[in-house]
Amino acid sequence: MRVYKKISKTTTVTLLIITLVFAFISDTARVSAQTACAALPTDKGQAVSDISATSAGTYYVWVRMMAPDTVSNSVYLQVNNSLCNVNFGDSSIPPNTWTWVNYRDGTSASKVSTNLVSGANKLYIAGRENGVKVDKVIFTANSTCIPSGFGENCTTNQPDTTPPSTPTSLTSSSVSQTGLRLSWNASTDDKAVTGYEIFRNGTRIATSTTNSYTVSGLTASTTYSFYVKAYDAVPNISPSSNTIQVTTLASTPVTRQGDINNDNKVDLVDLNYLISNWDPSGIKPGSLADFNKDNKVDLVDLNYLISGWTG
Repeated sequence: MRVYKKISKTTTVTLLIITLVFAFISDTARVSAQTACAALPTDKGQAVSDISATSAGTYYVWVRMMAPDTVSNSVYLQVNNSLCNVNFGDSSIPPNTWTWVNYRDGTSASKVSTNLVSGANKLYIAGRENGVKVDKVIFTANSTCIPSGFGENCTTNQPDTTPPSTPTSLTSSSVSQTGLRLSWNASTDDKAVTGYEIFRNGTRIATSTTNSYTVSGLTASTTYSFYVKAYDAVPNISPSSNTIQVTTLASTPVTRQGDINNDNKVDLVDLNYLISNWDPSGIKPGSLADFNKDNKVDLVDLNYLISGWTG
């Protein structure tokens, strides 16, 4: 196999699609760091390429090859040190025609896939039969895409199926009688996080484009549960954050001027109490009817009560 040079630089890729065209290595070159797999042969040509994946996962492998005849139609393929020395192709394909192949050992049902790690990966290809050419290899997370032409249909506009990471460390602050503030650690996504869904007692109540949200319209002295989820543009939705329980503050009693018995009214009950404790000379200090705290219950206190009268 003679492998033709397409580009001379390492291809950097994004999640879901790894498109690479490997650089040419001479027939006598050796590929290093193959500790887990047996060394590939070099007598019919060999190529190696560094590929970079932004996310780990399972990828489906397609090789575009040209067979010189109906007999010679395979190459050896290796990924990292895990997918070792695969006999790629080895079934009749139209000679002298660029054809996309995704199977091994001559069995079209034996599709080839491999796991890539996040970051650096290594692809090796070596000749197995004379005259076989390879000019492109595609790794795609889309198991249903069949490349055509130069494979652009499988390397662009691929569906995003990866949800954002789980929001973490949800907490509350500024709790009042009717509201509170939620905040959490932001999520990440292979594309971009679009926003967050906020849930109260299991029901979505709002969305936020930042990693905080102010909740309003709550009831005093009431316990609520909250959690959030992140979503992207698809939208793919993340798992739920931790759930927190928050109790709003109690209501502050309304104090009415002259309301001695704290029933939120100023009426005859309060007036009768004031009259029964009438003490303009200050003989019995400390009465609840002594509104101005001068140790007397007199006309000043009576006027104070009447000014707050509700009846």
